[in-house]
Amino acid sequence: MNVLAQIFGAFALLFLVISYLQKKRINFLNFQFFANIFYVLQYFVLHAYSGMVAFLISTIKMFIFRIDEKKNKSTSIFFSYTFRI
Repeated sequence: MNVLAQIFGAFALLFLVISYLQKKRINFLNFQFFANIFYVLQYFVLHAYSGMVAFLISTIKMFIFRIDEKKNKSTSIFFSYTFRI
């Protein structure tokens, strides 16, 4: 089980590093989204559910930001303040 978690963690780290090399915001958000999904899977395999929930919330945030970016909209104030908490 730990090997699978390490593989998920390696992919998450890879996507995270690649995301910071992107020039376009939409590409940055896409790579961050997939990095968060791999982190959720990693914590699920490790049975670390509190870490999984934290990254699940971050994944939802990235999903909403990606939708807004594709529509060329700014994120609403409600979501901005919700995810800062």
